Amino acid sequence: MKEQNEEVYSIGHSNMSYRSFASLLRKWSIEQVVDVRTIPFSRHVPHFNYEVIRRKLRQSGFEYLYLGNQLGSHNSRMRNSCESLSDYRKQIACDAFSDGMSQLIEQINENRVAIMCVESAPYRCHRHTILAAELAKVGVSTQHIFKDGQVRSAFDAPLERVITDERWVQRSLFDSVEAEPLATGNSINELLPRVA
Repeated sequence: MKEQNEEVYSIGHSNMSYRSFASLLRKWSIEQVVDVRTIPFSRHVPHFNYEVIRRKLRQSGFEYLYLGNQLGSHNSRMRNSCESLSDYRKQIACDAFSDGMSQLIEQINENRVAIMCVESAPYRCHRHTILAAELAKVGVSTQHIFKDGQVRSAFDAPLERVITDERWVQRSLFDSVEAEPLATGNSINELLPRVA
């Protein structure tokens, strides 16, 4: 029986060529790509469209599994099963997410896995903000693969950064008062969009 893996990789394909993408997978000895894109299609990089990438990866000796229906960040099917919750962080309580995480962990225990999405900057993607955090709870660390071939542990950088400066809020067009500053002690995560 294979020993349980305590590590998973994460990669964003962005506008990479397939050759560069496959090269990064080989560099880090990846055996399987788990696709967590809700919509696995792109006009700009068609070689990452579902059928194409699945075929190319298999021809190159990698396994491929699509879990975007369970773990995707813009998943309408998941939102519907969660009574239309718009906050992705609340969706992790849904059965679809739980089922997807179980499948992902099963694959991590069997193979050297890279979780794939579109966003090249992992700290702006749900691979980091949601999946890496959830995997850490069960003892699996996430290593983000960057375009330059470097790998960085998901939690080498802090998840939250306190913003000490002021931000400006624009008032309604009908108010005669100028915009006024709001002091913030909010984390950067609260200022970013809710979905990755």
